[in-house]
Amino acid sequence: MGWTFYNSSGEALTSFGDVALGDIDIDGGTDIGAAIVDADLFIVDDGAGGTNRKTAASRIATYIGTDGDKSVRVYDGSTQSISNATQTAVAFDTETFDTDVMHDNSTNNARLTAKTAGKYLVTAHVGFAADGTGVREIHLNHSVAGDIAVISRNAEANRTNYVSVATVYAMDVDEYVTCQVYQNSGGSLNVLNGVWHSFQMAKISG
Repeated sequence: MGWTFYNSSGEALTSFGDVALGDIDIDGGTDIGAAIVDADLFIVDDGAGGTNRKTAASRIATYIGTDGDKSVRVYDGSTQSISNATQTAVAFDTETFDTDVMHDNSTNNARLTAKTAGKYLVTAHVGFAADGTGVREIHLNHSVAGDIAVISRNAEANRTNYVSVATVYAMDVDEYVTCQVYQNSGGSLNVLNGVWHSFQMAKISG
């Protein structure tokens, strides 16, 4: 016994393997009822050549550039002495997280390095020991462009001098940023340690 298949308009299909685009009607299908995941399948016309193939959702994410979380946050587990009137890179020996191998706790640990090209939000928070002489500064210093953001504030004598800075900057693969500080108290001065005294970078777009 032969079979006859019909489209949504009631027209008989002459070939089940050759369905016109206008004859496809998925409105009445059952919803997936969940988020799309990497293993879900789609049908594509391979190279627009008439050959239909399947593709996993994971390939679509790769094609449109959704490459996941690229971020890092580090802090210093110990104080660091900063010489008077000398712009100095701060070393960071502890990671809160690092999703793209952008930092090493031992080797070149002042650097946050882009492993994926894109635009990055870069921020730093530093606390200087209390001293009322001079200014306290943070410089976000790029490996090619030099300083890409700077903040300076007058020192305060009776409290920790907290300073924060942020910028957005486009980075190529293997370019890096360091958090450099400056103080002119007249002698060496510590930048403090702990989770708040941190340096972080996150990719926000391609």
